[in-house]
Amino acid sequence: HEQLYIWTLVKPGVDAWRVASGTEHEEGKTIDPMRELYTMKVMELVAEAVPGTIIQLSAILSSKSVTSHAIFSFVFCIFTASFTSAILSW
Repeated sequence: HEQLYIWTLVKPGVDAWRVASGTEHEEGKTIDPMRELYTMKVMELVAEAVPGTIIQLSAILSSKSVTSHAIFSFVFCIFTASFTSAILSW
C-alpha cells in the first residue's frame, strides 16, 4: 500500500495529510505519522535540496554568461531549502 504512494509520487502529500488530520499510529507501522513526515523532509533536504543548490551554484560560477532564469532557479532552490529547514525546526 505504501509502495503505491511512493511510486505515484504522492507520498509527501499523504504524509502531510496524515499529520494534519491527526491520524493515530497505525498497527504494523514502525513510526508515527509526524516522525515519518519529519524523516522524509530531512532526507529530501539532505539528498535533494542541498546537492541541487551546490550543483546550481557551481554551474553559475563556472558559466561565462548567467541568465536571469538561472539566477531565479538558484534563488528558488535556496528559498525551498530554507523553507523546509524552517518547517523542520518549527
